[in-house]
Amino acid sequence: MADNCAEGEVIGVAMDGLGFGTDGRLWGGEFFVADFHDAERIAHLEYIPMPGGARAIREPWRMAAGYLHRVFGDEFLNLDLPFVQNMDRKAWATLRRMIATGTNSPETSSMGRLFDAVSSLLGLRNTVNYEGQAAIELEATADRSCTQGYEFEIGAGGTTINAEPVIRRAVEDLLDGLPAETVSAKFHLGVIHLIVLVARNVRERRRLNRVALSGRRTRISRWSGSRSASRRPRLRGINGRPHEAERLRSGHLHRRRGEA
Repeated sequence: MADNCAEGEVIGVAMDGLGFGTDGRLWGGEFFVADFHDAERIAHLEYIPMPGGARAIREPWRMAAGYLHRVFGDEFLNLDLPFVQNMDRKAWATLRRMIATGTNSPETSSMGRLFDAVSSLLGLRNTVNYEGQAAIELEATADRSCTQGYEFEIGAGGTTINAEPVIRRAVEDLLDGLPAETVSAKFHLGVIHLIVLVARNVRERRRLNRVALSGRRTRISRWSGSRSASRRPRLRGINGRPHEAERLRSGHLHRRRGEA
């Protein structure tokens, strides 16, 4: 917003890694109505545990196993998938206990962690050398000719977004022999459809006409704009993703200006 000199409320879309939310949990898959004074959380991905905390960022397979367990229960261990066949069962038994007891398993709504899970599920990246690596490789794999996407489930009231149908369909496609390139593309297109759908719903309810996209998911930003079939302006940081400290300074300055 500051980069684009945008005044007034916008529909904010934050698809990123992790950040502390006002409820004390880790956010990263959020929709807001925001201006320089305040931000109202409108919708978000359902929370899921991060077994091992920060280690789940370095080891995306933990998020993949967590999502599979949420969708299929313990039966996911019988899935005929390379990810499951190659998974360390003893390590998973430890993670399962951690999830069940809430031990070092903070809950997150992060879209970045969902990208990590899908990347690991497809056999692209079980561990990373830097944050975002799994998602970058997932994007690079996507078949750009694909036109079909998965569908997220939006809960009653439109405030929570369930990723379980996406994981289930991805698993079904892999079991049917679809290549990772197609599954990656269908996942990306599903996220894009979600962004457009929620933004349109908020526009109708709140009579807002601008969407501000934030986060590292650059391909999603490009595709969601090109596929929205709309003339309403879309705001993006014209200088890319600024350094965290620079972003905080800018946000504080603009908020203070708004309160003056």
